[in-house]
Amino acid sequence: AALQKPAVICLGLGSNFSPHDGTDPAEEFLALAASRPGVAVSSGAGNEANARHHTQGRVTTGAVEKIDVRNARRGASFGMMIYAAAFDRLSVGLTSPEGEVVARVPFRSGNVFRERLLLDRAAVTIRYARGSNTVIWVGVEEAGEGIWEIGLFGDDVVDGRYWAWLPITGQADPGVEFLRPVPENTVVFPSAAEKTVCCGAYNSRDGSLFLSSSWGPNRSRVPAPDLTAPGVAIGGYYPQGVGSMTGTSAAAAVTAGACALLLEWGIVKGNYPDMNGETVRNLLISGAARREGITYPNVKWGYGTLNLWNTFLKLRSGG
Repeated sequence: AALQKPAVICLGLGSNFSPHDGTDPAEEFLALAASRPGVAVSSGAGNEANARHHTQGRVTTGAVEKIDVRNARRGASFGMMIYAAAFDRLSVGLTSPEGEVVARVPFRSGNVFRERLLLDRAAVTIRYARGSNTVIWVGVEEAGEGIWEIGLFGDDVVDGRYWAWLPITGQADPGVEFLRPVPENTVVFPSAAEKTVCCGAYNSRDGSLFLSSSWGPNRSRVPAPDLTAPGVAIGGYYPQGVGSMTGTSAAAAVTAGACALLLEWGIVKGNYPDMNGETVRNLLISGAARREGITYPNVKWGYGTLNLWNTFLKLRSGG
């Protein structure tokens, strides 16, 4: 604001520890920022599609769902967050690879349970919270190698859907994963923020989707990502010198450049003085390239691939 110039916020790092529905306070702040003229936000969808860090399902009243986590390295630690509707009361218990059982810990918002197991010697923490969601945290420190079975109990269920996430790649031990992973709903925080541009990644050399590019939709069923951008072997200047980068962070940076060019055309050159982040998002979606045989929006490709030239052509024609 002090410079009286438009700005693009590029977010290349994400997290799995959020509701994944755009209601996190940081995401709400980004949505507010993107509603102001001259501000656009570009964020990477994440590199979680094949990371085996997400699962989901449904539980009914009186039933129990099994969420199995495989730990390939003795002594590793892991944490898992489970989200469900705020009006559903769920609780968890746990069985270690050695067969040691932590009985169901009754749900009470704010309750924190801690216990060190005798055989595995692992420290187990279970936390409950209820606000806009029912949230359950399961943490295991110094975990034994093998399958950790988390039992999710439906105490009093109306909806019953649940979503569980481990930390993202780079923040989780590489040997920790779900046995029944689900690639959908792997778009990371804060890219669920409204009015911002959520970017997946594809290989612009052969047109293929980047294998790890996170899939949508958001937990609130909002389509995601918004679009995909070049994100494989993207050249540039880095702290260590000239190099290349692969991932949705690179795709977010490429998209941020497209956002900057649109803001330059709209605000700096006076063609669209009130252009904001939501407008930028809509213009990029409008101009995105779409392939025959694919239904859009698509959980992998969003509304298509970034095509800034086509966006400007549509602006020129009044579209």
